[in-house]
Amino acid sequence: MEKEPTLQEVKDILTNENIEEVIVLKREGKNDAVIMSGEQYRELFEKHLEDVFEKAEEQIQNREVIPAEIVFRELEEKYEP
Repeated sequence: MEKEPTLQEVKDILTNENIEEVIVLKREGKNDAVIMSGEQYRELFEKHLEDVFEKAEEQIQNREVIPAEIVFRELEEKYEP
């Protein structure tokens, strides 16, 4: 079970130059906010992009694609008055 940090612990971590751990703030028992270092965020974001591109490559190889003309036509039909 995660330890919920006290307000003083959060202040101490934020005043430290290096945030070494991810801090999850909860409200009413539910995850509400996350504090992490820029480096941790970059690594998480890059991993997400790698996963998205890997899935896209698989879809292309499996011919699970829709021609752009159809996509744009459907978008125009949906959003143009």
